[in-house]
Amino acid sequence: MSALKLTKLWVQKAITSSALYGRALCPFANKTVNSVPSKLRISLSSSISEDDLLAEVKSEIGMLIPADSSQPPHETTLLVVPQMFERNYHDMIKFSWKIMEAINSEESYMQKVQVVTFHPVAVTSLMALEAPEEGHEYAIRSPHPTFHLLREEDILDVIKNSNYPQPELIPNRNSAMLQELGADECKKRFHSLFVDAGVSTDGSCFNEN
Repeated sequence: MSALKLTKLWVQKAITSSALYGRALCPFANKTVNSVPSKLRISLSSSISEDDLLAEVKSEIGMLIPADSSQPPHETTLLVVPQMFERNYHDMIKFSWKIMEAINSEESYMQKVQVVTFHPVAVTSLMALEAPEEGHEYAIRSPHPTFHLLREEDILDVIKNSNYPQPELIPNRNSAMLQELGADECKKRFHSLFVDAGVSTDGSCFNEN
């Protein structure tokens, strides 16, 4: 339960609002998340092996892009994986390559799905894994390893029809904002999510009330 609670809180405070960092990391997400019913699906994975997880990812993609071309009930998916990759971001990135290979091997999914990875210790470059952390890395940090599955048509629609100025520059703006806050401040704010959810920073629940 704590993994879902943490992820929902992260989406609420960091992604769709300015509560955590002073600016919503994704200004478009609010409409998707807060629509009734919500068009964001948050799924908690129980997988403990890569084979099982890959099958789970394929199932989630199948719901996003139904074989009969019907309209799915949700537009985007966060697949939270609390039992894998917690201590190893590099392994998560390598697994994301397997996901892309699986997508590109399916004609019905090819060029229709994008995968974004979030992780508690994510870095913008694997070469930076041993380097001192920087503020901008918190743009891709989540409470648990999480795969974000998006339909490319939705991304293109947002870029084309949004009133938000230069949406393609949002990642750069986020990086600049978080870098200005600094790594120590970003870390403190990020860890406040665990406190608010009643969960210790090692992921164990200390208050389930």
